[in-house]
Amino acid sequence: MRALVKEALQAKVKAYNPEHSFVVSGVGDRRLCRYISQMPGVALTPKRDKFSFRGVEFSIDDGGDTGGDGLWVRTKDGLPHPDELRAIREEVERMIDAHPPSKSREVVIWLVLTGAFMVCVGVCFATMHTLTALPIWAAGAISIPSGAGLFYIARKFAD
Repeated sequence: MRALVKEALQAKVKAYNPEHSFVVSGVGDRRLCRYISQMPGVALTPKRDKFSFRGVEFSIDDGGDTGGDGLWVRTKDGLPHPDELRAIREEVERMIDAHPPSKSREVVIWLVLTGAFMVCVGVCFATMHTLTALPIWAAGAISIPSGAGLFYIARKFAD
């Protein structure tokens, strides 16, 4: 289980369609924009969701999902720009290797998973009408929002 969580949280860059886009997972939008903005010749917009590099416009978005696979870097015009995307992708990979995201996310995820497990155990005990259910359920009920809050803080401010 620990290896599964570590794998899910590890920062990665994947190029499913290398001529048009690539996806970065395990890195927040602030950190990704910081990585990209450090490249020579990159100009980020004030909202930090678009940038230009070598005369080509790119966008950064979550692909319309709710945090599933990561942040997508795409060409704005929809045309293939493999050389520019490769240069950006390699720079992002280099920056991830040089400055990896903090390990605190793993701790927060473990707190949330532990809390969820404790709530499930508490519910099971509650169905058996035992007094042991209350402290276990309460500990889990406290762990889940605490972990979710810490995850939110880590995502917003740690990047």
